[in-house]
Amino acid sequence: MTDRDDIQLLSIADLRRLPEPEWLIDNFIHKGDVAVIYGPASSGKSFLALDWALTLAADKLWLDKHKVACAPVIYMAGEGGPSIYKRIEAWLAFHELRDIDTAYFHLKPLPLREEEAIASIEQTLEAFDHKDGDYGMYPGLLVVDTLSQFFSGGDEVSPDMTQFVTNMRRLARNTGAAVLIVHHTNKGGKSERGHTSLRCNVEVMFQVQAVRDKSQIIGIKLVNDKQKDDPEAKPVTLMLEPSKRSLVIARGGETPEAEAKPAAPKQPSAESMVSWLAARPEGATFTEWMLGTRVEKNLFIRRRAKLLERNQIYKTEAGRYHIMPTVEDVAGAEDDPEEG
Repeated sequence: MTDRDDIQLLSIADLRRLPEPEWLIDNFIHKGDVAVIYGPASSGKSFLALDWALTLAADKLWLDKHKVACAPVIYMAGEGGPSIYKRIEAWLAFHELRDIDTAYFHLKPLPLREEEAIASIEQTLEAFDHKDGDYGMYPGLLVVDTLSQFFSGGDEVSPDMTQFVTNMRRLARNTGAAVLIVHHTNKGGKSERGHTSLRCNVEVMFQVQAVRDKSQIIGIKLVNDKQKDDPEAKPVTLMLEPSKRSLVIARGGETPEAEAKPAAPKQPSAESMVSWLAARPEGATFTEWMLGTRVEKNLFIRRRAKLLERNQIYKTEAGRYHIMPTVEDVAGAEDDPEEG
């Protein structure tokens, strides 16, 4: 290994000696990861984040089977702070506990895109007084719930997101904690809201959807749709049960594959492609034809090639596709009287 100032050059042998990443929650989050839970409003995002946090602090198996690395946790709740105790109380009662002395909560927004806020968190942890003459806290998990409440007025769809993620990585690096960000979906509800730098620069992503009985939430579908260096965890359905004045995650099991991944939309038939083009005497460009028929691009290309091979269509020098005239079409055209 060669060192000069802040540059380290590692050989393959050096890399081989590096320790493997350790799981914080077995098969789901590593120590030091920056992770995201995202989903629509009222989909159970915070139920899951709080369940993970309290499970770690209490040193319990998650869902009675996934090992966790016992560690202090910090839960930063920027919205719904006054009601979070009801959920904590419900969790403690369900798990037959009176208290967890390594779970801590912060109940107001902080501008986490700003250097001063990150430095303040680091200083608070360094100065943490255990009341036994020992100072400093080394959390295993720091939850930011929700991103919008800690974004300090920035534009989520702009490079402001890059600065936010950079600061989350700094917190993870300097505190040793995994940082778990709770976030909302976009208007379509299919992906996380905001700039692509969020997904590109975190290690783990989890999508959640509510399972409902009429209007009542009874469970949470959890899909791990990004895991940087390990296989993605299998989809899980988490069932909720009443406890005290709230709900808790009571049990979970693997989601059937057919439910975990929505079926791909059925593609229009090849006949519909021909019919669409036949209805347009002026023909159509490749893009006009593909978009007009709503056929997935790779399938469209394969079908177009077959139609050309069978002489069912032809392409003009102007780049427009037309239906090949039939014998009847040609005969009919020859029988038409000339204009004039």
